[in-house]
Amino acid sequence: MEHIDLSIVIPVYNSQDSIGTVVTSLLHLYNDLYSLEIILVNDDSKDDSRQVCENLGDQYANVIVIHHETNSGQQLAIMTGLRHCRGDLVVLMDDDMQNPPSEVIKLIIKINEGYDVVMGQRISYNQSCFRQLASRLNHFLVFMSTKQRISFSNFVIMRRAIVTMIIQDQSPKPVIQGLLLKNKANMANTLTEHHQRKHGKSNYNPVKLFNYWIKAAPYYMSPMVKYSLLLVSIIVIMGLASGVYLIVKHLLSQFF
Repeated sequence: MEHIDLSIVIPVYNSQDSIGTVVTSLLHLYNDLYSLEIILVNDDSKDDSRQVCENLGDQYANVIVIHHETNSGQQLAIMTGLRHCRGDLVVLMDDDMQNPPSEVIKLIIKINEGYDVVMGQRISYNQSCFRQLASRLNHFLVFMSTKQRISFSNFVIMRRAIVTMIIQDQSPKPVIQGLLLKNKANMANTLTEHHQRKHGKSNYNPVKLFNYWIKAAPYYMSPMVKYSLLLVSIIVIMGLASGVYLIVKHLLSQFF
């Protein structure tokens, strides 16, 4: 079996207008430098992404295409890619060109300093205020629970040993960020460009971001933080319920 130096795993969802550019750019930049494979995991896209990925797989021998027949979400799509990749180094990146393929080399240079995992830290944020707020809250909670000043992103490189540990997880709803923290990987950041989205829109709305955070939090929160948040949540829910009860009671008293 051919030895692979570098695997690039890309979860694909509704990116018919961008995924071809991502793949051809990666091949142009790194195909002559590394024994390279690119793994596209099409997560039941609703546009023509499936056919675009198939065309790329037919055109390039080192582009591997995997299809999810039902939409499973980004994290499970990444897990599928990790279970199929063979590289000594494995890059995770999005399908929309917001992380330019030319920035992958920065991750490679940094991880060669001796780290297990390196995450791209955006020089500037080209996202909504809500996305920026959610990201900063996540970084704060990670630091409070682990004392690690790590900026998490979807633009990641990791060593084969870390991939091997991650894919042992059998959770139906895995969170890659949480698994990295759980396995106590030696992590670092490196500054990378982050461009504005040219095609389509983000697949993460506020509800999906909240659900992602709820799933990720148990991986790195200490028991004290978990119980404190649970207590606060119960108090808030009870307060809201009491408020609704008093309003309904007042309204009913006006009629009876």
